[in-house]
Amino acid sequence: METHLLLEKIKQGDKESFKRLFYHYYPRLVGYAQSYLYDKGKSEDVVQDVFLYLWEHAAQMEVKVSAQAYLYTMTRNRCLNVLRSLRLTDSLHTLDVLAQLDQPVSLSKIADEPPAQYTRVLQIMDSFPQKMREVFQLRYFENYSYQEIASILNISLNTVKTQLKRAKARIIKGL
Repeated sequence: METHLLLEKIKQGDKESFKRLFYHYYPRLVGYAQSYLYDKGKSEDVVQDVFLYLWEHAAQMEVKVSAQAYLYTMTRNRCLNVLRSLRLTDSLHTLDVLAQLDQPVSLSKIADEPPAQYTRVLQIMDSFPQKMREVFQLRYFENYSYQEIASILNISLNTVKTQLKRAKARIIKGL
């Protein structure tokens, strides 16, 4: 399928070309979005928004890279926007969950947060697979660096990063 030609036809309002592009890329883009959001429903919503935007703004589009790269970039950016918008609101204050989880915290700092949040994070953490729980505890409760965690658990640095990314997503989803 020549996606660049399909985009040119879509600019002219060709619904059939839009359908072909949609059915070709939709499952792939949903899978890609899930690698960021870990939620199939939200991933489907994001991809549908991407295609809706594409259809509504086709006439103004200027794709300077491949159409595939354009669709994947739009999907990634929308996923990042969804992640940025996730916030936990408490009667005392609003916490940006992602920013909080990007910084190592000590047990005493978490204990100072609202008890309901602390308890909920611990409950979610208890549901993690063993390795994920170990990685998460070493990073956020014991303040080890990624490299130190990799050495302690005898796993690769990328595995540490992946486990932490997945743990963050689970906590956000559970809060």
